[in-house]
Amino acid sequence: MPHFHQATVSDWQSLQQIALQTFKATYEHLNIPDNFKAYVDTSFSQSQLIHELNNPLSTYFLLQDGVKSIGYIKLNESTAQTELQEADSLELERIYVVQSEHGKGFGKILLQKAIDTSKNRHKKSLWLGVWQENPKAIAFYKHQGFEKFGEHAFILGNDHQIDDLMRISF
Repeated sequence: MPHFHQATVSDWQSLQQIALQTFKATYEHLNIPDNFKAYVDTSFSQSQLIHELNNPLSTYFLLQDGVKSIGYIKLNESTAQTELQEADSLELERIYVVQSEHGKGFGKILLQKAIDTSKNRHKKSLWLGVWQENPKAIAFYKHQGFEKFGEHAFILGNDHQIDDLMRISF
């Protein structure tokens, strides 16, 4: 039965492995190789992941089946949030499931963990950014009760992409 593990600095390599695997599977084929490589090399480097894991305002949860990670989320609060930095909200910056586990309900399990964590931390809402070119993800979030409230730029290499900002309130 899958279970959650809150990642610590000692988990950086496991986190890096699943982060690279899931991000590449989801987006590599949709982006210019040089831009994609620049983003991945920076965002998922050892130093960047250790920095994020050491930040008390960011939390990573790995969804594991035995010792194998099958998905993960990254949550940010306060000044660790990429945009709003609201005291009464939590940002879901990353949510990914390994491709071989798609369609098994793990995305909902990860999202529910983010919602439950938000409520346990007495937040009024959970928000996220989702690429406008990812209609499947947008439909998933809408189905889960998220509503669009804005947009922001997401920089991948030197490519300026637009994310929809979506929120669910409690």
